Amino acid sequence: MITFIDTPIDMQPWEKSTSSIYISPTTMSVSLFALLKNMLLHASIPAIFGSALLDKYPNLVQDMEAMDEGMEYFLAGWPAMMPVKGVFAKHWGRRKVWEAVDGFQKALDGFVADEDGWEDGGEEADVWGDLGDVSELMLERNQLWRGMLIP
Repeated sequence: MITFIDTPIDMQPWEKSTSSIYISPTTMSVSLFALLKNMLLHASIPAIFGSALLDKYPNLVQDMEAMDEGMEYFLAGWPAMMPVKGVFAKHWGRRKVWEAVDGFQKALDGFVADEDGWEDGGEEADVWGDLGDVSELMLERNQLWRGMLIP
C-alpha cells in the first residue's frame, strides 16, 4: 500500500493524494482512511470504466473529492464566483468530473454490439486509446441508454 519513497514523483497515485509524509525508509505518516479510500478508487475505477479513464484524467479522484466536499455549495445554488474560500475549487472539480464522464460516454458511443462481442467503431474512441478493458456492465449500460434515447 505504501512505497516508503520520499519523492512524490515515484509514489503511487493513491499515496500522492493522501498527503503522506516520509519520515524514514520504514516509516511514513499517512491517514489510513484516506489511503484506503484512494487505493480502492484507483482500483475500482479501472475495473469498471477501464484504464483509459484514469490515464486520460489522472486527477479524477482528487476532482471527485473536491466535488464531494462542495456538495453543500451546489445544493445551496452558490455560483463559482461566490466570495467564500474554496467555492471555486469545488466548482472546478465538478466541471472536471463532468468533462471526464462526458468524454468517456462519447467514446463509448462508438462501441456497437454484434454477434462476436463489442466492436469499436467511433472516432472519439481513437482519442481515448484502447477501451478494450471497459467492463461489460458499462458497455451494456451505454447500449441500453442509447436505445432509450434514440428512437
